[in-house]
Parts: sequence; C-alpha cells; structure tokens
Amino acid sequence: MTPKQLTNHARASARTGDMGLTPAERREARIRLLEARARNGSERAWHSLMRIQAWAAAPSKQAPSKSQRPRCGAKCRNGRPCQAPAVWDRQANRPNNGRCRMHGGQPLTPEARARIVEAQCRRWAKWRGEP
Repeated sequence: MTPKQLTNHARASARTGDMGLTPAERREARIRLLEARARNGSERAWHSLMRIQAWAAAPSKQAPSKSQRPRCGAKCRNGRPCQAPAVWDRQANRPNNGRCRMHGGQPLTPEARARIVEAQCRRWAKWRGEP
C-alpha cells in the first residue's frame, strides 16, 4: 500500500473503531465507554452496560460438539473401548450417564421395553424347543 492508502485505511479504521484491536480489547473499550456514559447519567448506557455484564457473567449454555463430548468407553465385542460420544442431556448441559445410545445412555420407552420382553420370550421358547 502507498502511504496515502495507509492513512486512508487508518482513518477508516478509526471511524469504525477497529484500530487493530482484538475482539476482547474492543469489548473492554466498549465497557469502559459505557461506564463513563453511565456515570454521566445516561440511562441507556447503564442498561447496555448491565446487559453486557450479565451476558459475560452467565455460564455458557451451548453444549459441546459431538467431537468434544466425552467418549462412552464401554467394552465392545472387539475388546476395545467404545469411541461413540455419550448421550447429552441438553437441559442439564452434561452427559446423561456417560454412555452412548448403544451402551445404555438412551432411556428406554415403554414400547422398547415391550419389544425386548417379546424378543426374550421368543428366544427362550426357541431354546426350550417350543414351537
């Protein structure tokens, strides 16, 4: 860039408030500005400041991605631990019980329990030689 282009870029970034700051530095500068305006009696600045501070103090409600979740770890048929992600409880923002859906992490519905009972009855009837 030429020197004139650099000064134009500096003016544009000064107008936008960029000035080469990181997002955290911009956020801190915005908070300092709002604090100064709130001290001078600006009710709007005070409300904005309260909203920003509440947002910063609140714990993150976003669940981690599946690749970041803890692994199941149950012993598979091949002898290795299961690498599937644990079933996530979205309301509590934590794993249900640490197991994946294939190893006991997913709660059974009454219909699923009925299917399991029926399958077990057929299996034992076949084992006993009943028709």
